[in-house]
Amino acid sequence: MLHATVLYAFYCSGEDGEPVGFQAHQLSSDDLALQTAGALMQRTPDVHQIAVWSGARPVLTLTRPASPPFSIGT
Repeated sequence: MLHATVLYAFYCSGEDGEPVGFQAHQLSSDDLALQTAGALMQRTPDVHQIAVWSGARPVLTLTRPASPPFSIGT
């Protein structure tokens, strides 16, 4: 059985909110869109946030967690 695919748009921005990239993928579910956004964030260290849309529908926004503060001596 073939699954219908939908075009998902991945809008990537840096920590300052400025756009740093765009990708589009044909996927069969929102769950795959989440997996794709996570993989994209892992591969691209300058991406701070990814907003994913399917047409006019906002699907999800993935934000990189803040880095833990450095510990100086104990």
